[in-house]
Amino acid sequence: MIDKEELKQRQESFEVLKNNNPEIILNSKLKENWSRFLSIFSKDKIRNLKMSDYVLDKNNPEGSFCYWVEVRLNELGNMHGSFALKFGLYLSKETREYIPTKKFGKTKEEAFIKIKESLIDLLDAGKDNDLKRVGENVLSPMFKGKILFLYYPDKFISILSKGHLNYFLDELNINYTEDLSEIDKRNILINFKNNDSVMKNWTNQEFSNFMYKFYRPPKKLQELIIDDEQEQKEIIKKVSILSREQIIAELRIAKPILKEKVKINGENYKRDNKTIAFLKILRGFKCQICKNAILKKDGSLYVEAAHITEKYKNGSEMPENILILCPNHHKEFDFGNRKIISRSSKEVVFKLNDKDYNISLELD
Repeated sequence: MIDKEELKQRQESFEVLKNNNPEIILNSKLKENWSRFLSIFSKDKIRNLKMSDYVLDKNNPEGSFCYWVEVRLNELGNMHGSFALKFGLYLSKETREYIPTKKFGKTKEEAFIKIKESLIDLLDAGKDNDLKRVGENVLSPMFKGKILFLYYPDKFISILSKGHLNYFLDELNINYTEDLSEIDKRNILINFKNNDSVMKNWTNQEFSNFMYKFYRPPKKLQELIIDDEQEQKEIIKKVSILSREQIIAELRIAKPILKEKVKINGENYKRDNKTIAFLKILRGFKCQICKNAILKKDGSLYVEAAHITEKYKNGSEMPENILILCPNHHKEFDFGNRKIISRSSKEVVFKLNDKDYNISLELD
């Protein structure tokens, strides 16, 4: 349980801090810049935005949407630490050419049209507080989070990093599952704030400021944010030529080192994503409970990785801690009435919502 007395003391300290020095939350210069940004990049103006006024370009600080979002308004949510790929279109430092991200299109023109459409769609979804639509929007999670806060600070918070969101949820002892999106985790934190007798009277910006001042994440959490599902998909594609025996051999030498990088066909990936990708292949992309496979419209199969010992309890991505499940059984496993009866490196026996299960963890 969260230490309620400690939380109360920190809240009282923050109340004194912000009342005595309101500029510590939002100084006049930052407030002015925020207002200017919303004026320069209103939704109507975004519809007519030029490519040169979108990309992050230090030579065009007044007109660059991405430069404003990431750099000039950095105090309203730190986006640093990940590549310019997150913007969908960026300017090459060497050639000064516009480079599109593949998921937005093959050409810069095609990509920019889709980016503008996505920006408008995100602003509409944010206005309606349509979290499902926000989640489906193709803009990168960190970028989406910052934009939503800048335009709708009464509805969203400026905690952008996936690592920081997990850290704050852990510090507040709020249960969550790793498959939740960043927008879902931010919403959990907002609900926590709004259900607290003191914090419900704070703005979302004050709440974010409070979390960073009194529950400061260690610097090691400032890490590159990678879409794990996409990375696993890329790994699966690259190792498709491996035999079942080779996959098993790789899993037998897996290590519980979550942040270590491994090289596959010349590309670096997180070791835990490699292990999960290999387990999905080994299990035939089928749920280990119902044996069903979900066919996606692109022809690939979709399954999820469930942790027997939860990640927030230091559960690893080792084969003996991972079940490959369909989304329904993953949710039931995480949130249902579950009791582990016995567990070894070969199998896990558990009762879930009054049903008995014996799931093999063996690699052969």
